[in-house]
Amino acid sequence: MNNKVLLTVGFLILSFTANGVVADPPIPANYPICVNGGLQNEQQIFVCPTDSNIICADWRDFRLGYRRVGVGRSTDGGNTWTNNLISLALLLYDRQSDPTMAVDNDGNFYINVLDYSSTTPHSYLTFLKSTDKGATWIGPYPVEHGFTDYFEDKQFITVDRTHGPYEGNVYISWTRFDNPTRIMFARSTDGVESFDDTLIVGPVNDFSACGGPNPWDAGHFSFPVVGSDGSVYVFWPGYQWEPPDCIYYRAQLMVKSTDGGVTFSDPEMVYSTNGFGTIEGNIGVYDGPCVAADISGGIYDGNLYIAVANEDTSNTIDLDWNIEFIKSSDGGVTWSDPYYINDDYTGIGAKYDQFHPWLVCNEEGTLVAIWYDQRTDPIYHYKFDLFAAYSFDGGESFTANHRISEVSVDPNLLGTASSGRQDRYWVTEPVKTEAENTRAGRIAEYIGVTAFKDHVNAIWTDTRNFNQDTYGANWVIPILKPRLLEPRDGERTLAKPVLNWATAWKENDDQYLLEIADDDQFSNTIISETLTESAYAIPVPLDFGIYYWRVQASVISTGETTEYSAIDSFTVDIYLPPVPTLISPADETISLNDYPQFEWDLGEIPASDVYYDLLLSPDETFADETITRRYEDLTTTAFTVPDILYTDTVYYWTVSSKNWAGQTEGFADAFSYELVYYTCADVDGQPGVNILDVVFLINYKYKNGPEPDPMISGDVDGTPPVNILDIVHLINSIYKDGPEPICE
Repeated sequence: MNNKVLLTVGFLILSFTANGVVADPPIPANYPICVNGGLQNEQQIFVCPTDSNIICADWRDFRLGYRRVGVGRSTDGGNTWTNNLISLALLLYDRQSDPTMAVDNDGNFYINVLDYSSTTPHSYLTFLKSTDKGATWIGPYPVEHGFTDYFEDKQFITVDRTHGPYEGNVYISWTRFDNPTRIMFARSTDGVESFDDTLIVGPVNDFSACGGPNPWDAGHFSFPVVGSDGSVYVFWPGYQWEPPDCIYYRAQLMVKSTDGGVTFSDPEMVYSTNGFGTIEGNIGVYDGPCVAADISGGIYDGNLYIAVANEDTSNTIDLDWNIEFIKSSDGGVTWSDPYYINDDYTGIGAKYDQFHPWLVCNEEGTLVAIWYDQRTDPIYHYKFDLFAAYSFDGGESFTANHRISEVSVDPNLLGTASSGRQDRYWVTEPVKTEAENTRAGRIAEYIGVTAFKDHVNAIWTDTRNFNQDTYGANWVIPILKPRLLEPRDGERTLAKPVLNWATAWKENDDQYLLEIADDDQFSNTIISETLTESAYAIPVPLDFGIYYWRVQASVISTGETTEYSAIDSFTVDIYLPPVPTLISPADETISLNDYPQFEWDLGEIPASDVYYDLLLSPDETFADETITRRYEDLTTTAFTVPDILYTDTVYYWTVSSKNWAGQTEGFADAFSYELVYYTCADVDGQPGVNILDVVFLINYKYKNGPEPDPMISGDVDGTPPVNILDIVHLINSIYKDGPEPICE
């Protein structure tokens, strides 16, 4: 290799070596938030915006043998906790489930629960409020008053914290059963003292025009969020049929309100996902969206972010689940292509599932994501841990992932919980004591994370005590060794590839050392660059071959430096194949085969993979696509057309060769041939092979008679040219039981 270009910036390189390398952070200390012998799950957690030492959390709690809601409070940033059940004096009925939480700019905390009676098949939505930062709670504040004949489920809440005209508004969205489901919405403008009339923002579907059911569920697992301009959004996984072709989707849907939740747009599809599923351990997973909005006032203010657990159906055998992420920078009008937050191997053969994501955007615009992850159980991919990652660049990329839970969650230790979801039906069952653990839905359906600047608190369901317990951890966002993005390990590139890696720290305070070598030990580094961006376009063409690259990150303000990233390789493949030489059918010939085989030659042994495109058309310019047949990405130098061709037609054909990247020197000069139909030995043009054809051949050969049309029809013995041997062969075939005419 000749391109030994050493590119360095001396004084910046010193900053990577003078301050010492910091290893990736250890797992943060885990602690029990609630351990009481009964199951706990479905946790939420929020930090107080007026006093970041105060953290409040809630969860579904079975300490009495049936559904109640527990609430916890920390006054030291999440290190120690007190907890108790919410008093029934603050509620309407004797059973509660599905707790959610939010907090406003003044530090008022809100809890909403499904509130129901153990003796009736209905549920209600009840708020509680704390005006002293979670020390005490008041309530109940029902969303709707009086008896309702509905089963309400999976509600989430949010508060407008934008400092705009709707600041302080409390919003709630949920699913209303029975069949078909509808997505409901309500708002309070007075701190949950009262609520406006309920709206249906996700109506039932009517698919009858496409031959589908009518009516049909609107969806489930809705999630409200407030954008930086005060717009209110509700997202949920639902269903989409697109006329006139009636294409069916499981999809993430969205509605939007620009008047503080008074009116909403019609539902629109954001992107398609793959629905519910079950993974090892009978863990139910689903594609409910977790949504965050940047209201920081920073450079990414106004962005909307969605994290979804979604099954990779292209991984047809293992069907692994990953944490997909999309973003919008224009108020939900357009959305980015999805990518994975999890950084383990994905694609064909991937076996580790990631599920139950939660997402938060802090006051500085940094995104924090958590989720459950099986990668720590590489053999059985059965147990799982809590993992986290961060985005410092407005959701363009997420960092390397790191583990948060010290002890893996073991599905065998989830009490006596049964498989599958349960929330829709349990209200009709008899009152249960400890046996009601069986309706805990395995590990339930959500967890929580909150962040104040760089300080993060997470909450999840843990089994280290042989039970479902509520555990937590708090930590400071670390700088992690860089996550390499493109080119992917082992990928082929052109001579001047662009290298990309995830932003590892806050913008304008992050710095990177990029190294590229032609050996994996980096004993021969050919490029070394110090950069303040997480991308690098190689300026000088590289020679054909394999290259290795790695990146180290540092914090400019502190000099803290990470370990090197993993080492990835890429192969520079600059081979450009020549224009092929056409062989057969030869130019200006007659073809007698309506399924002809085309052959060509590259003229050299290829140095890399070569792909061929074949064009076949009655149009010698190949411009008319309606009659031009295109066969692309062929890998051999012979091809038989799969579709019958028309006889008595002149065809033109040509071939181009291209490399892996689609680069080509162009098409060969076209050949033409005429496709005709004939019967071997029927040279006189009259039906049937008989003595008249023998006379025709004799006249042609010896008396200057007309030639056979096509000429090959007279080559009766299959050995050109037409001569006396063909006449003898035909006579023997007709009168002496000789071999049939061949004409090859």
